[in-house]
Amino acid sequence: MFSALPIGPKFGTALVFSGLVLLFAPNPGYAVSPRPSVPVKAPDLTSYDCSTLSASVPTQALRIGQVISGRYYEWNEIYRTDGGSPKLACIGLTIPVLQQLDATHAQAFMSHSAAIGAPTMAAPTNADSGSNAASIEPPDVKPEPEKRVTGGAKSAGAAKLTPPLPATKANISAIIDGNTNSSAAAVAPQSSSPLAALEPDAAAATGQTQVSTTTSMSYPWNTVGYLSVTYPDGESFRCSGTLVSAYVVLTAGHCIHNNTRGGYVKQVRFYPGQNTDSSGTILTPYGVKTNWSNLQVTQTWSQISGPDSFTIPDYASDFAAIQFATPVTYTSTFMPIIYESVETSVTNAGYPATLPNQIGTVNGLYSMTGDEDSDSQTDYEFHDVREFAISSAGGNSGGPFWLTDTLGRTSLVGSLSYGSTSPSTAGGPWYDYWNYRLLSNWIAWTPGTASIATLPTDGMHVGSVFSSAQTTTQSLLRFYNIGGTAGTISLTLEDYATGTALATWTSSTIPANGELQFAIGTVESQASASFTKPTYYSLSIRPGITGYFQHVALDLNTGTLTNLSTCDSGTINNPSLLVGVHSSLLDNGYPSTVVVYNTGATASKVQLGIFNALTGSQIGTYVTPSIPGGGQVRIASTTIEASIGQSPTSGEFHYLVEVENNFTGYIQNLVTNQKAGVITDMSAMCVLAPA
Repeated sequence: MFSALPIGPKFGTALVFSGLVLLFAPNPGYAVSPRPSVPVKAPDLTSYDCSTLSASVPTQALRIGQVISGRYYEWNEIYRTDGGSPKLACIGLTIPVLQQLDATHAQAFMSHSAAIGAPTMAAPTNADSGSNAASIEPPDVKPEPEKRVTGGAKSAGAAKLTPPLPATKANISAIIDGNTNSSAAAVAPQSSSPLAALEPDAAAATGQTQVSTTTSMSYPWNTVGYLSVTYPDGESFRCSGTLVSAYVVLTAGHCIHNNTRGGYVKQVRFYPGQNTDSSGTILTPYGVKTNWSNLQVTQTWSQISGPDSFTIPDYASDFAAIQFATPVTYTSTFMPIIYESVETSVTNAGYPATLPNQIGTVNGLYSMTGDEDSDSQTDYEFHDVREFAISSAGGNSGGPFWLTDTLGRTSLVGSLSYGSTSPSTAGGPWYDYWNYRLLSNWIAWTPGTASIATLPTDGMHVGSVFSSAQTTTQSLLRFYNIGGTAGTISLTLEDYATGTALATWTSSTIPANGELQFAIGTVESQASASFTKPTYYSLSIRPGITGYFQHVALDLNTGTLTNLSTCDSGTINNPSLLVGVHSSLLDNGYPSTVVVYNTGATASKVQLGIFNALTGSQIGTYVTPSIPGGGQVRIASTTIEASIGQSPTSGEFHYLVEVENNFTGYIQNLVTNQKAGVITDMSAMCVLAPA
């Protein structure tokens, strides 16, 4: 189990190097409520001091998201690793505000994260059924056929670097017919259908242990539920899901969207904490939720759903959310999500349809803990999928993968999508740097309000942009288009002090896979209106492309470049992609070094694609020397150019560098500001997506 709060590199030291932690405001912006009644193990705060963190201090970081007291929070827990076990050094909130917590508030915040409002056992109630709930369980609900890996050969295939996009969501007003959302007086017990035994993949889930009826009504088990759905073609199937807020259930994409069955489901029935007693009687202690408002799946899944087998990279997109119109009220405690966990042992909880030596199907809550298998560690992790020695059967799909840390905090890290019987393994999407923004968007949703990660109608927001009226520092804006078609960026310049809109600006066309940089003076001179320049701007950016954005500050006296990429759309370090890598034309002042860090256990060569930022076209491929496990290489731009025969022409100042083979680790862009003697990490980027 989780013994030392280990951290993955993708959300690790870059958080410190990019200045995010050190730039947080000093005062907390949330009210400290009384400690919850359930005892919570306090974190070790003997090394807690945010002011001591710097690029020279060895650190690890956890990025965590959780709904606490009805509001979505996201934060970074930074741990010192300079000797002994990791110790908590700093907590920096990123959502809903950028704020750094002192030790007192950090301890209170973590205590609330672990158990705010959690009773020893939540009181059973059917009050959450919803006044307009269609709570009749169809008699012919079948287990969702367990998904397999295409062809039986577990080949991961190509990597996916583009962050997942949401599909056009299903809204109840567009799908529900006159009878689907009608009122019903009671919850009808589920019956085992004889059709279930005819499913082609009715392999038993060996090793699964039933959770006791008492335990299933205690946190976190009472956030796991039995999911039953009906498709437009009239067929009904069952899965599992996890309640992550009073309104939102996470599950597998294939549990709510299937193109061969008509697309999105038209009926949803979610029974939190469902179990069976010793006689097999089905218990639904908290009733049923049916009055869904929105169904959310990824764009990729909406395009490929239907078959019962997919490639490993396909399963990275197999996650979904059901958003209900009314809240559950039996608990206010929901599991946090650790994004990019490196744990190698997890627990799955859910509702397998078949078990050994049992005739027909079961409806109780079962769990199993297993270690990550070797294929997953060497290959699948690169594709945002993890696989464990856990047995599953039809019905387990959508159930959580979770772990428990040394504080007793149970955290989500992924979900189950597919299984294999020889050997018994189960895998699914891992909650990480690639999908965390979309997940947090879905989790934060409440009826009538926008999700925190949805770009507002006036665009993505960027602050502290230096105008050309400044005599010491000015801003550079970089936009990278990862989409397949060219596009432009539109933005509004706003006075930082008043929020008043001053003018608008539209960029020149940014080619597919290309990156363009614009000085703030260029933006001002091409703006739609004349205005008196303030010292700083706030920006509202409306992207016509999918990709990344960087805000770079240039010190006019020392020539120092600083990465100030912080935006409300989320900041990430893509471990396989670098933008703005300087060509040798900038070696006299700003040489770039590409660092390739092999975090795996075995030696590996890494293949890097080198692209012209102006055109998006690939110039060549550079292959690193063999990098030992735990080792790294540092490669100058001149070395890369010499290897691929590249001689940059006038104006060809930037490259894009992308990992092209399977690789466990990350790459980093370090720029040396020679005049000032300063090295800056330029890897961090903001996420761009059309509104």
